[in-house]
Amino acid sequence: MSEYYNIKNRYGLEIEDIEVIQKLEKTKIPERCVQGTPWYSILANHDYIERFNYVSAMIPERTEFIKDLNEDKNV
Repeated sequence: MSEYYNIKNRYGLEIEDIEVIQKLEKTKIPERCVQGTPWYSILANHDYIERFNYVSAMIPERTEFIKDLNEDKNV
């Protein structure tokens, strides 16, 4: 947001939509959040792997475990 206001005040340019800026101004930083990593791999948590029924590509004959319930195979 500092970059947005700097460019707006110096050059009169708005690099973001004002509605986005207004929402960001109202947003609070959560007390507990994922920190210290640029991303979070959901598959690093084994509890989530089980909940999402993820079958790793390392499992032999993986296709035998995957059930496709989509009737329209073209989608």
